[in-house]
Amino acid sequence: MSARPLPPECPPETAPVCSAGAAAVLRRVLDEQEALLPEWLSLAAARGLRAPPAVLPRLLEAGRRSIALRADLARVAGRRGVWLAAQNTAWSYLLAEGGAALDETDWLEGPLTARLALSAGSEAMAAAGWLEGFLAGGGMVLLHDDRLWSVLDDWVAALGGDAFVRVLPLVRRTFSQLPSPERQQMGRRVKAGHRAAAPRRAPGHEPDLDVERAAKVLPTVRRFLGLGGPA
Repeated sequence: MSARPLPPECPPETAPVCSAGAAAVLRRVLDEQEALLPEWLSLAAARGLRAPPAVLPRLLEAGRRSIALRADLARVAGRRGVWLAAQNTAWSYLLAEGGAALDETDWLEGPLTARLALSAGSEAMAAAGWLEGFLAGGGMVLLHDDRLWSVLDDWVAALGGDAFVRVLPLVRRTFSQLPSPERQQMGRRVKAGHRAAAPRRAPGHEPDLDVERAAKVLPTVRRFLGLGGPA
């Protein structure tokens, strides 16, 4: 079995870290009174501060257990928090929160790590290996994040014939291990194309739907999902 490719480096932080005193309070909250965690997160988020890196795994675990924490947690996790969430599917909920710690220009069409791993310059098998690891815990993040779906769609569209033949067994295995309801939802989304996620336009302006491109990508993605021919 080939070694899983290393993730890209975490991008540098831009938001200031909280003070040493605030960090000490946070550690005590996590150790003794987690019920006070929403208040700490809300205060830090309001001040534009990020949590210290050493406690991020504990915060991400807390967010995994409590949906109510996630909005403020996304604002204080910083770029390292988003980077950690991309490496652990149990924490991928943070990506669906929008990654408030990253500017929109950092995300472009999808989560930063996905854009790097599935970029045109990435070797096809390395990209497929990254995708296998990313989806190891399930595919709901794909269904809930239009940007990530767009990144995957672009990668599939750019695969050449030889590259497609090489990655097909690995990618099919990756998707075959997803729960059947998730694969069915993906299949329905593939059939629907980009219309649901297309940006709104002024009345009288038709959306730009590349029918030729959609016709090319649809059979490929259906083969990845193991759905056979068109229904």
